[in-house]
Amino acid sequence: MIPPCRYLIFCALVFLVAHSPAFGQDLDRLREIDPFTISGGLSFDNSFYGVTNIQNRRSPYSYIINGNTLIRFYGISIPMSFIYTDEQSRFSQPFRQFGLSPRYKWATMHLGHRNMVFSPFTLAGHTFLGAGVELNPGLFRFGAMYGRLKKAIPEDTTQVPQSRLYRTPLPSYQRTGYAVKIGVGSDRNFFDLIFMKARDDSTSIPFTPELFDVSPGENTMVGLSKRVTFFRRMVWQTDAAVSIYTVDARAERIDLSDIPASGLVRDLFDPRTSTQYLSALESHISYRQTNYAIQLKYRRIDPDYKSMGAYYFLTDVQQYTIAPSFTLFNNRVYLAGSLGLQRDNLNDKKLATTDRTISSLNLNYNPSPAIGLNFQYANYGMSQRSGLRQLTDTTRVQQVTQSFGFAPYVNINKEKTSHTISLYIGYQTLDDDNRFTSEFTEMNSFHTRLNYNLRFTETQWTMNPSLMYIKSAFSLNDTQTLGLGLGAGKPFMENSLITNLRMGYNKNYFNGESNGFTFTTATTLDYRPFRNTNHSLRSTIRLIRNKVEDTALSDSFSEFTGNVGYHYSF
Repeated sequence: MIPPCRYLIFCALVFLVAHSPAFGQDLDRLREIDPFTISGGLSFDNSFYGVTNIQNRRSPYSYIINGNTLIRFYGISIPMSFIYTDEQSRFSQPFRQFGLSPRYKWATMHLGHRNMVFSPFTLAGHTFLGAGVELNPGLFRFGAMYGRLKKAIPEDTTQVPQSRLYRTPLPSYQRTGYAVKIGVGSDRNFFDLIFMKARDDSTSIPFTPELFDVSPGENTMVGLSKRVTFFRRMVWQTDAAVSIYTVDARAERIDLSDIPASGLVRDLFDPRTSTQYLSALESHISYRQTNYAIQLKYRRIDPDYKSMGAYYFLTDVQQYTIAPSFTLFNNRVYLAGSLGLQRDNLNDKKLATTDRTISSLNLNYNPSPAIGLNFQYANYGMSQRSGLRQLTDTTRVQQVTQSFGFAPYVNINKEKTSHTISLYIGYQTLDDDNRFTSEFTEMNSFHTRLNYNLRFTETQWTMNPSLMYIKSAFSLNDTQTLGLGLGAGKPFMENSLITNLRMGYNKNYFNGESNGFTFTTATTLDYRPFRNTNHSLRSTIRLIRNKVEDTALSDSFSEFTGNVGYHYSF
């Protein structure tokens, strides 16, 4: 059998040779193209940290070097990037990523640390170390990748985890995979077929982890992605995938001797007793006119659906959603809403089935550039019905969460000054219809904030004071916070030095009694030493002083965070 990486490279080369006339046509325009251009940036940031009375929440010193470059050579684009940081130096080596993606017309190649997206349920942005190619000449769509999806990390037996917040990396086997996408169409109308296969190397770490339940896995996926546009206003898009996921590749094999085409099945995947057969589907159809639009959406993801080409999925969910929107009165009013029905326990193996109703409303009103307001409303209802277990009044969950937000603003522009006043008022409530649990779960929260921004046109001084009040009431206690903020900023030396200062003071209350305060101050300096150049030095200092009178709730502490960095763009 031809190794998958060689097979993909062979296919890509054959395709490029077969379409060589397309490159020949572009050669006639080389005189019109700049032969060589380069642009990009480089940054070097140093962070300092210190805290008293509580444990460190980060390392006392860290640094990060970040660079990116875009090289264009006779119409060929070659973007490159790298990141180097010591944040993971305790993992035995610093974190490093290098990669480039040269592009010419309809051809793109990915080398190094890159990520690609074929569909949301197969290869969906997972970073890999290897090579990839994307070819989109005319109506043909082709993509392929091969590389390492996860590096081998042996278990560190010198450290015993004290909690789930384990600071060293979890042990893992080296994971390698490849994916191929073949399709036809354009961005408006296309049909793609995707195949992906990845597996862990059980010999990539010296011994089986003992403190963590980690096993070598294998994953084979087949997916499709399509988009169809009707009458220029209606769009129907569907993404679907089947994931055959073997949790432990060391588990006992399943006998396929009685199954037709068993040899073909074993060529695609090796079925074992730990193999799961999972599916995911999302389909939506939308219609858009000048002043209104509507979308209907269906989503279903099997419990425990996984893909080695993606990081995370919300699984065990089936959801129906309708989302209309309207633009009224010459674009002065925008109104949008949604209503969704959702449930879990798709395979009927949970003790209870949870049904959710999710609705929202968003209103923007802008009668003139000087004034406007925004109103938001959301309703989240959750109820349970019996699954494997018969629910009773004491165990049944039935809750409704509602939130309201109201935010008007005013802009006043004069010859020498400009003023902006904004107000936000928010309210959130949780109602529990279970009389046995409502005493412990019901909650009401009120939040309001008033901001004022003043700018002097000639001197470019800016000032922005603010007031804030938050109250959260629970069945057993309530908390309140009254805050005052003040910010100021001004450029100096013909905009070569930009300064900003922000201070905040929050007074805290618990059950109506004073419980200390929180004081924060932050300064930012941005200095460009040479006029009209792309060099800059940036410095940020942040101080937090948190005073708590009731030490049973939390501890008082003082915290310092500083950052000094050099940035260059070209």
